[in-house]
Amino acid sequence: MILRKDKILLIQTNKGDYKFLGGGVKGSESYSQALLREIAEESGYRNCIVKDKVGIVEENQLDLFEPNTYFQMVFHYYLCELKNTIMTMQKLDAYEADLDFKSVWITIEEAIQVNEASMNKEGSNPWVKRETSVLKKLINESTTLKELISIRK
Repeated sequence: MILRKDKILLIQTNKGDYKFLGGGVKGSESYSQALLREIAEESGYRNCIVKDKVGIVEENQLDLFEPNTYFQMVFHYYLCELKNTIMTMQKLDAYEADLDFKSVWITIEEAIQVNEASMNKEGSNPWVKRETSVLKKLINESTTLKELISIRK
């Protein structure tokens, strides 16, 4: 999570929905190293530091490849800070380019509103429900959010 004044940096897809920046850990990367790499690749911001871990979300769903087996995904959310706003070119994976990932600054309320409308559409992205839930949690824990935003002003 990267906050600037009253906005948060999210990825907007070609379906209009919003998601947090991030992705999987490669090789021997730490979570922080993976996050910094993903932020640089998805947004172009390369001067970022990881501050605090703010939450974990676990998802369990039926495995698509092994019958009667569940697949578990664990998502770690961190507060990050940009040292400056210099950007370079995105370096998107093929599926990210297909989804036309664009980094945008948006209020949390606007992102929730758009994602809620997107959630009910056929073919919506699988992360929309999870990311909307995390965004709502940020709003509901407004004291924490206000503290985080005031630090970033």
